[in-house]
Amino acid sequence: MTEDLVDIDYDSPSLWDQYIKEDVMKVYVATSKVLDLYRQVESYANLTYDKLDDELKKILLGGVIRREDGSFGYTENSSARFYRNLIGLSLEDYGAYVHSVKTNASIPIRLKVTDPMKVGYSDKTVEDYVQEMNNLVKKIISAGGGRLPESVPSVSLSNLNQVIETFKELLEALVNFTSVYNPKTFFVTTLTG
Repeated sequence: MTEDLVDIDYDSPSLWDQYIKEDVMKVYVATSKVLDLYRQVESYANLTYDKLDDELKKILLGGVIRREDGSFGYTENSSARFYRNLIGLSLEDYGAYVHSVKTNASIPIRLKVTDPMKVGYSDKTVEDYVQEMNNLVKKIISAGGGRLPESVPSVSLSNLNQVIETFKELLEALVNFTSVYNPKTFFVTTLTG
């Protein structure tokens, strides 16, 4: 990494333009897409299961298991667990769902919107950290004289593969932006403390 730091022309405006366009903008786009997913979750707060499209119904039931004691849980890599933990959306009562299926009765099953999981030992959620990174890169783009894109592609909560790809995109963008990996970020963070 030392060679990477020494070989950079830190006085070059084109280097910093490229840094903002390639590294910082990717973080902005990825964090914006994830924040849009969280906004979509908020729109489901007062809905019931029967109002969902078929794909989202499958996602929220994917990998839900009934234990021997009658309680419900999730398989390790279930879509329902992923949405509950990382996005904060699940069914409020899986028992009511099972009862409605067994009796063929229409029981309104509410959706449960909760905070996504906490990160480490802090009180901050994944959403909080994503919002902080989004705010940070907006400041960097603005300070560098760049412009934010007018729009960022949106991903539907009903498309599990796209949601997973969006979180992968976020992780890749954040890793490529970190000061441990990116010598330009290392330089900037060293200057700013």
